[in-house]
Amino acid sequence: MRIGIIGAGNIGGALTRRFRAAGHDVAVANSRGPETLAALAAETGAAAVSVTDAARDKDVVIVTIPEKHIPDLPPDLFAAAGNAVVIDTGNYYPQQRDGRIDAIEAGMPESRWVAEQLGRPVVKAFNNIYARHLLERGQPAGATGRIALPVAGDDAAAKAVVIRLLDDIGFDGVDAGSLSSFAPSLRESGRRVSERSSPELAGKVAIVTGGGRGLGRAIAEAYLRAGARVVVTAARERAEVDAVAEAWGRERAVAVLADVTDPAACDAVVEHAVRAFGAVDVLVNNAGRGMKYVSEHFLDHPTQFWDTDPDAWRLVIETNVNGPFFMARAAVRWMLAHGRGGSVVNVSMNYDTMKRRGFSPYGPSKAALESASVIWAQELEPHGVRLNVLLPGGATETGMIPAGVASEARARLLRPEIIAPPAVYLASDRSAHLTGYRLVATEWSAERPDGRPAREGIGA
Repeated sequence: MRIGIIGAGNIGGALTRRFRAAGHDVAVANSRGPETLAALAAETGAAAVSVTDAARDKDVVIVTIPEKHIPDLPPDLFAAAGNAVVIDTGNYYPQQRDGRIDAIEAGMPESRWVAEQLGRPVVKAFNNIYARHLLERGQPAGATGRIALPVAGDDAAAKAVVIRLLDDIGFDGVDAGSLSSFAPSLRESGRRVSERSSPELAGKVAIVTGGGRGLGRAIAEAYLRAGARVVVTAARERAEVDAVAEAWGRERAVAVLADVTDPAACDAVVEHAVRAFGAVDVLVNNAGRGMKYVSEHFLDHPTQFWDTDPDAWRLVIETNVNGPFFMARAAVRWMLAHGRGGSVVNVSMNYDTMKRRGFSPYGPSKAALESASVIWAQELEPHGVRLNVLLPGGATETGMIPAGVASEARARLLRPEIIAPPAVYLASDRSAHLTGYRLVATEWSAERPDGRPAREGIGA
């Protein structure tokens, strides 16, 4: 990612070092000018730039300066920043550093005040960890005792970007809700709050189909970070699911090659999960085939349905409709036989895309899956197994997007990690009351987590 860092103090310097080491393109600025950052630039390979250039054409801009200096930033700082995610790392220290800021003293959350000064929404992160811990305590994904840091904000997509960046430098990100709900925990009498871990799914066993890439991998890794043990499947690309298992260790993650269009293979996945981990608590039906199997040019030259190859049609329908049926059938039979309850999550798409010209058979396949989800949820409810629908909320950067998409268009795509927080919620006991609902990741928040009833349908 292209990251701009405004402020080169302890936190800003640490983040510059960590993000450069993780392979990101970093530009760093301070109030004294680029020439004063020559040593940091030489050490890290980051670009030393002006404050304005640190915000220009970036994916993420991190503002890590004292609260009292926020109003001194250029008023047009973000004029050329596009859709950059803005991160506020600061804490308000009225006695030690910042003086009295009346709006914050009157009860406005400090990051809301920062957002008001900047004229941009912000995500709160990196405010509760020491700089030396950023440098020294990052650990690989799945490591025991890996530190988890809260991420607060009002935009689920922006928070997902920040959580991904935390993972890149060795920390778990925890969605801490909105700026308002998180505000009381941001500081404790002027001291940083303690770092913590999040074992919300400890003891649970999940199966994630299509778990080697895109949305499936984002969900599988979120479950693993939250303490679950996970079976990830792929139909063909064994190396992708093996990479997940190797990163987390075979005691936490198991890779299985399985074609979800084969009922016997689906039965074998469940048997594998039980043999490896002793149970199945969660099934995520994510494996799917998209429009590129009809045509690599479906975005700019839609294929009419009568020109669609029957084999391509059959492949999409069998994977996206029959696959979830076969997997749910196998997993639910085990859940019912063992009386454990459970959660089934069917991954879907926006209603508008279901009805979009040129999106047949992909759109119809997801419409069929949503209809099945409503029916299955009703049938499962008396048995203590819940079933819900989850979707990212827009076009997402996954393997379904053709390689030839222009970089400008690709930059507007959602990141797969946006789906992680609601996916964890649906797997957790917090959603034990919820079945037959539809959750959209771009709309999801910890304060309003339940979405809408899926039976409302695809609309007019």
